[in-house]
Amino acid sequence: AKLSEAGEEVIFLESNVARAKLLNDSGLFLSEGGARERCVRIKVATGVDAITPVDFVFIDCGYSNYPPCFVGLEKKLRPGAVVVADNVGLDAGSMDNYLKLVRSKYKSRTEWFDVELPWAKRDAMEVTRLSSKDEGQRSKD
Repeated sequence: AKLSEAGEEVIFLESNVARAKLLNDSGLFLSEGGARERCVRIKVATGVDAITPVDFVFIDCGYSNYPPCFVGLEKKLRPGAVVVADNVGLDAGSMDNYLKLVRSKYKSRTEWFDVELPWAKRDAMEVTRLSSKDEGQRSKD
């Protein structure tokens, strides 16, 4: 089912309150299949308290912010949720803390791909899947 048909919600987490207000006031939409009549409004939140439980998270921020972003969102993730962290291959050393964190608790793998950037030819995303209830509970902290 498409997001609009399933009544699903897309949430964008923005730390800048003024930018979040602007995006919410202007309206931010995700088009399904390129069709204008099939758009899902994106809710812009400024903190995890405003977020309902989620099934999918895409993290793309400064390297040092990945671990606190994940920890802050972890309690909002449903069993079976998928977390994708961008840019883990561009500066792998800077991502060590994040990678150790997610790999110590959940099933996680690195997906490499080619890029055409002046400073890099390869990058990667870390794909982490939280265990669903039938696969056992989350690892203890």
